[in-house]
Amino acid sequence: MVFESSGNALCVLAEPRFEKTGFGEPALTLSFKEVKGFSSALASTNLRLNKDVGEAFGYYSNGLALGKEPKTPKPSDKPVYPNPVKPSGPMDFSCWAFPYFLSSPEDVLPFTVHTLISFEDGFYASLAVASYGYGKSYIAGGEGLSIEVYLGCGSYAPSELLLASIGFSLDPYEAVETAYDVLAGKLGVKRRSEKRFPEVFKHLGWCSWNALVRDVDERSVLENVKGIVGKGVPVKFVIIDDGWLNVEDRRLLGFKPDPKKFPNGFKRLVEELRKVGVLKVGVWKTLQGYWRGLSPEGFKKYGEAVVKCSDGRVLPNPDGFKCFKLYFDFYSYLRGEGISFLKVDNQYDIIRCFRCLKPVGYAAAGLEYSMQSAALGNGLDVLNCMCMVPENFSFWPSTNVARVSEDYIPFWRGGAKLHTLYCVYNSLWYGQLTTPDFDMFMTGDPYGILHAVLRAISGGPVYITDRAETLNVEVAGMLAFSDGRVPMPDGVALPCRDCLFKDPYNGSTALKVFNRVGDKGLVAVFNITRDEVDVVAKVSAEDALLPAGRYVAYGVLSKTFTVLEEGGVVERTLKPLECELYVLSPLKEEVAVVGLVNLLIAPKGVSYEGRGDGGLELISEDRGVLAVYVEDAVSSVSVNGKPCKKVERLTGEPYTYTVRDRLVEVYVDRPGSLVIIRTR
Repeated sequence: MVFESSGNALCVLAEPRFEKTGFGEPALTLSFKEVKGFSSALASTNLRLNKDVGEAFGYYSNGLALGKEPKTPKPSDKPVYPNPVKPSGPMDFSCWAFPYFLSSPEDVLPFTVHTLISFEDGFYASLAVASYGYGKSYIAGGEGLSIEVYLGCGSYAPSELLLASIGFSLDPYEAVETAYDVLAGKLGVKRRSEKRFPEVFKHLGWCSWNALVRDVDERSVLENVKGIVGKGVPVKFVIIDDGWLNVEDRRLLGFKPDPKKFPNGFKRLVEELRKVGVLKVGVWKTLQGYWRGLSPEGFKKYGEAVVKCSDGRVLPNPDGFKCFKLYFDFYSYLRGEGISFLKVDNQYDIIRCFRCLKPVGYAAAGLEYSMQSAALGNGLDVLNCMCMVPENFSFWPSTNVARVSEDYIPFWRGGAKLHTLYCVYNSLWYGQLTTPDFDMFMTGDPYGILHAVLRAISGGPVYITDRAETLNVEVAGMLAFSDGRVPMPDGVALPCRDCLFKDPYNGSTALKVFNRVGDKGLVAVFNITRDEVDVVAKVSAEDALLPAGRYVAYGVLSKTFTVLEEGGVVERTLKPLECELYVLSPLKEEVAVVGLVNLLIAPKGVSYEGRGDGGLELISEDRGVLAVYVEDAVSSVSVNGKPCKKVERLTGEPYTYTVRDRLVEVYVDRPGSLVIIRTR
């Protein structure tokens, strides 16, 4: 056993010598017999913890959300969680990660991939596992903690295996960061902040999935996007999800789309979408080709680039990166059809595909590196999906967006709560290596505003999945500038420190999430309690890791504000599934700039703020209502040099402003406007 230290972190490695093990049996186990001073912990596991999702998909995604009568029973609006699903066999884990809370090492669930432990003396330890060499690791519980390494094929004895990295700190966020910093260095992959974020995802998007499920074709895509854009929602990228491929018996027949659904290929559709302002079009596919892989006849010409697996499927061959040519040819064809990016699904299935044939780490490296380099070589960005297991996230050298939750289920009350829980807590771990994608959502969902706030603060892609007739224009309008750009926070959304070890679903506390925009904080608060009780959320500058001082806390949804003296808090009682998003703006020289408050991420609506000879100067990023708290009495306001009229209430009339309790709100009718506020 080798322990490599780096600052406040350890990397645990081993040079194993073991007998052949069966599929699903650990090849190596490292046990910590006792964990002294253990207080509480937050963890995420690949074990399925939600038994209701299948029923919910049938009732809502395949029923009500499509405007159809459901054919399956209605799932509970108060699903039990965590509710572990008993594995049906060895290595029967989920593609998703499910967060959970524990008070003892004995409570650690199988297939745990991330853990943050709070100790009684104030220290924190973060454990992170990976796939390295030929194996993959998981955290296990018992009397103490243990790290288990699986190969999926026990006849290989690699020279080195990575068991885990462990970060230590008095700061929980730093403990996580140091663990992943060491892990990324050993894996040879970049951290999220070191990788390029795809330009396409800086804009508002639309995905066909919940709008159409698999009944997707050229006409339906074009009609819905045209309808949404026609209502004033500036969709700039489109994802054509599952349903476009030409398949038989769930096997891919070839690269071209289903000729019945897309008789003109993609070129004509892409051209028509560009006419209504869409900049980029992407398509969905699986890592294997389709759910059951490739047609043996359809891909016979690829010879050794494909291989027959232990379950009979024909898949891309990871040996020596032989599958690179298959991926490259596929992506070259798509690029030629005008496709700009990919959503690559079902990435987690590698260990079962090559059961007892190839070690999981070896197979994963061959497939992941080939897929990503082929996409990169064709100038295609990748959105990773069904990929929250170690053998996926350990092999992302360049891709920088990945789904971090189970699928969004529209209209499901219980699902809205669980989806929020999954996204927020998983962002803590996966946001170290990639930009978290909180999934698409329908603005016409009864809980659409909660989903909108969650996506807006996420720091990742924001894309909707409505049909034109289900679109809620008011909700959609809060997500993007008029030119389709998304006002993105600086980082990724994280649970606030006082929420790290509290269960907001089974308990009676608010879930608080923070992000930043420059010197301003963003704190979103949610009531996702299973028991449907009211909760009180208390928000302070400390929640967003801001320095001590005076702040104005502005509620973007309620349009209320509070001046917080140093150490002060604003309280808000939330009813079940109610939320609020606070902007915490520092009071400097008697002024606190909130931003364009018609946007959820209001501070991004101001591109410049400063002091000039004439007073406070602001440049708006877009049209809308610009809000500024000014402690001194306001003498005049001008927009682009023209004096504004003070009114009782803003109605959309240009060159007007209001003042209520020192909050100045100015209507700005065009992007790039110069607003000057003068005081007495």
